[in-house]
Amino acid sequence: MKNSTIIRLSVFVLIIFSTALNCSRAGNSSIVHINTGSNKQASCTPGNLIFDRFLALFESMAEAQTTGEGGEPPTGITSYDLKVSGPGMGTMNEVYPGDTETITLEVPAGSTRLFELTAKRAEGNYRGSAKCDLRAGEEVTVSITMKSVGLGYTVTYYGNNNTGGEVPIDANAYNNGDTVTVLGYSGNLVIPGITFIGWDTQADGKGTTYIPGQTFTMGSADVSLYAKWFTWSVFGSANNTVKALAVDGSCNLYVGGYFTIAGGSTLNYIAKWDGTSWSALGTGMGAAVYALEVDGSGNLYAGGSFTTAGGATANRIAKWDGSSWSALGTGMGAAVYALAVDGSDNLYAGGSFTTAGGSTASCIAKWDGSSWSALGSGISNASGPANVFALAVDGSGNLYAGGSFPTAGGTTANHIAKWNGSTWSALGSGMDDEVYALAADSSGNLYAGGYFISAGGTAASCIAKWDGSSWSALGSGMYGTNDYWVNALAVDGSGNLYAGGSFTTAGGTAANGIAKWDGSSWTALGSDLNSEGEVCALTVDGYGNLFAGGAFSVTVGGGGNASNIAEFGTRVTSY
Repeated sequence: MKNSTIIRLSVFVLIIFSTALNCSRAGNSSIVHINTGSNKQASCTPGNLIFDRFLALFESMAEAQTTGEGGEPPTGITSYDLKVSGPGMGTMNEVYPGDTETITLEVPAGSTRLFELTAKRAEGNYRGSAKCDLRAGEEVTVSITMKSVGLGYTVTYYGNNNTGGEVPIDANAYNNGDTVTVLGYSGNLVIPGITFIGWDTQADGKGTTYIPGQTFTMGSADVSLYAKWFTWSVFGSANNTVKALAVDGSCNLYVGGYFTIAGGSTLNYIAKWDGTSWSALGTGMGAAVYALEVDGSGNLYAGGSFTTAGGATANRIAKWDGSSWSALGTGMGAAVYALAVDGSDNLYAGGSFTTAGGSTASCIAKWDGSSWSALGSGISNASGPANVFALAVDGSGNLYAGGSFPTAGGTTANHIAKWNGSTWSALGSGMDDEVYALAADSSGNLYAGGYFISAGGTAASCIAKWDGSSWSALGSGMYGTNDYWVNALAVDGSGNLYAGGSFTTAGGTAANGIAKWDGSSWTALGSDLNSEGEVCALTVDGYGNLFAGGAFSVTVGGGGNASNIAEFGTRVTSY
């Protein structure tokens, strides 16, 4: 009902103001009356411009159209915002109380001025503009245009301290419920050495992030979008390779690997970064951590080659509840390389083990909170060892496993397979070599990275996408001077895919072990990571900040250097 009224009002007011202009001339003095049909008028003269409740005219007509009654404007006006611009004067903004009857401005004869008046009200804004071209002795031209009538809201873009280029301008006025398409940045909005990744509803990058072309639904208030700038930053070093990363709901970062020192503190293979400082998780682990995962309750799970956690027996897998470590049954008989949690907080573990909780489970098993169970006959290789290196769960609860294996559940799968809760199935003809990383996006696509050069029989260098029915390459993929592969994948809230590994180009573009896929092309994430390094782990926090771990060094211009861990995140410019 409300939307149909808004549309009718827009048409009505536009017709009134495009047809009801009265122009007259008297000697060397020019005057124009804008006849509104409601016994009110605004006048332009060479000496002044009088807005006789200019906005109230719009409102009274709107009221008459919606209620059938004329004369009384809608209530709730809090103020009038008047913007005046023209040659030689720049732009002037004035705010007047909602009960202002007359606004008088001096306008030099022969000048051109553009007046834009907005009535601020709790439910929305009315907007209109009048352009008066004033020249003594000539007939005066007056045009009235409406940007919005009824409930109307704007989207305004800010460069957030950009040093070059121009922000886009959205001249539309939107009603509550309208679809807004986020504008681009024309390729020229820049801060040297910093990467533009999109727009955010907060200047500090901690609001809702949108990428150009993305849409959102307009609410009941004007929207400000700030350029979101990302750059590499460091927050301490690890003294050995980082193999696993995970973020909890409070944006705490958990780090696991071969290291025993992080940020200068002894932490024994696992640590937490809270955004300010490093801390240990109890006494840590007895050996390396290869995988980390956080469930919906905030519990942290760690998998690896260790047999103790917090000083107590925990065979290759353990849980941290925020204060202490505990074992998951009797654990696994061999290393755990991958972990994943589904929507019901079931935990899946993959690795090189053949038993879980003392029962047969070939390379993969499920923990339901109290006991371990096998997933069918699991992952196997009749001619040698099998390994699961990667796990991912999609929005439908399907589990995907990638690694080094020819069969899953007795079915030929070639390094990648799907478990639907009861049976295993292949994803096309699979890959020609090992899969090291998996990630699922919100659209149901599955991304795989690894050592392969073909997926489903199609050329795909180290990375590919499964859309539910077939494999496709992501551009020309990754390459390097010698061997090259993808170790880690992560998807952010805007659907961007990040890939990390050992490579020097992505899609033909120079990229030192890390790159971003935006759905159509690859881009490098700066050049701060050394080209000889390797990225082994990636994760994204709730603000879209990307964390990378591995065996690399990073040097940030003017911001220090570190080893094996870094953040590609928001460059704060406005607070």
